[in-house]
Amino acid sequence: MDRYEERLKQEKEEANKNVIERVSRIQQEKESVDTKYEQKRKALKELEKNIQLTMSQKDREIAVQHEKYENLERNQSELIKQYEAENIKLQETNDQLNQALS
Repeated sequence: MDRYEERLKQEKEEANKNVIERVSRIQQEKESVDTKYEQKRKALKELEKNIQLTMSQKDREIAVQHEKYENLERNQSELIKQYEAENIKLQETNDQLNQALS
């Protein structure tokens, strides 16, 4: 029985050793995965922040361009009114000169 108990003790120790090694390996893998996850999470957060900043910047640029466009439209409208008024005056002056010549 001594041999049997000794053999059983050795097998238990070997099994415990294997379990401890597996647990240790699994813990290392978990730590590695956790580290990679944390790195990816931080990278994603940074990317989202950069995207948000870029979108805000583009929104501001669009607002500025829209305002410039509206100013140009207003200036064009004013110029058209001025030219139409000048055209009417020139036409009236031309009509008066033609009547004076007739």
